[in-house]
Amino acid sequence: MCLSDRLVRLAVPGPAAAGREGVIHSASGGTGLAALHLARACGAEVLATAGSETKRVYLRTLGVAHVMDSRTLDFADQVRDLTEGRGVDVVLNSLTGPAQSASLDLLAHRGRFIELGKRDIYASTRLGLLPFRRNVTFTGVDVLMMMQQDPDLLAEGYRELAGMLADGSLPLLSVTEYPVADASSAFHTMASAWHTGKLVLTSPTEGTGTLPVRPDDAPVVRPDASYLVTGLGGLGLLVARWLAERGTAAVVLTSRTKPNAATRTALDALTADFGTRVDIVCGDLAEPGVADTLVRAAQDTPGTPCAASSTPRPSSRTPPLPTSPPPYWRRPGTPR
Repeated sequence: MCLSDRLVRLAVPGPAAAGREGVIHSASGGTGLAALHLARACGAEVLATAGSETKRVYLRTLGVAHVMDSRTLDFADQVRDLTEGRGVDVVLNSLTGPAQSASLDLLAHRGRFIELGKRDIYASTRLGLLPFRRNVTFTGVDVLMMMQQDPDLLAEGYRELAGMLADGSLPLLSVTEYPVADASSAFHTMASAWHTGKLVLTSPTEGTGTLPVRPDDAPVVRPDASYLVTGLGGLGLLVARWLAERGTAAVVLTSRTKPNAATRTALDALTADFGTRVDIVCGDLAEPGVADTLVRAAQDTPGTPCAASSTPRPSSRTPPLPTSPPPYWRRPGTPR
């Protein structure tokens, strides 16, 4: 059957011929419909399953004569009745558990079982070997693995399918579109298996909108900015290094006291390792003018707007409040 030749040509050995019979499970989905169109284009007879009556009616409107319920095991007896006990030449499977075993047992002599599902494979599910007495072949298909291991051969198959689409041998799949901003609804529909055909996310062509992005696609640190970090203690140095590792142009730190030798060495390493400009402004941010000096230092780096990263903390020199005089009370609460 040319379904196995073209859809998984690398995984399934042997030639395929028109007039053979095959079962396509979950035939109303995108992959199932593609397999259905491909098999019928090659002259094969398809016995299909789907998980709801709505989907089964849809497949019948496409001209599929025999459509069964994929959510029970009744399809197995129905296929045997339709084939007069012979079985089928190919099963394209995406069902799991007992339905997978029942489908394997439907293969005729030298039949081919093409496993598209991943759950049973990665769960290392046990599979009875009795059906293999009929010289059948079980083939797992992982397109991602094929892309990684043999992309040229996979591309050959895609070119052949593209040619069939271009010359009209294969019809286009039905498509349901969702705006990309409504991607969560599309994934919910897919997870609920309510759809037929393909679900497609569309990007807006005009106007503005808020789009969901992955955290990795929205970098926190701008490479063209200067960042202000308050404090030269352990946390301040960690923040400065974190910023440098992520490519910031400059870091401006402030402290009430000058850096000691160890701190100076750690800051010099940021410039040596990452090319980050490091400036230090000594002073208490609670004092007038110190904040302005800090901002000017950040703006002195050409072409870098000023961002901010703060590491506020209580002063280590502040004694417990019950024993501290009023000047110490004011220090932690002074605006900065």
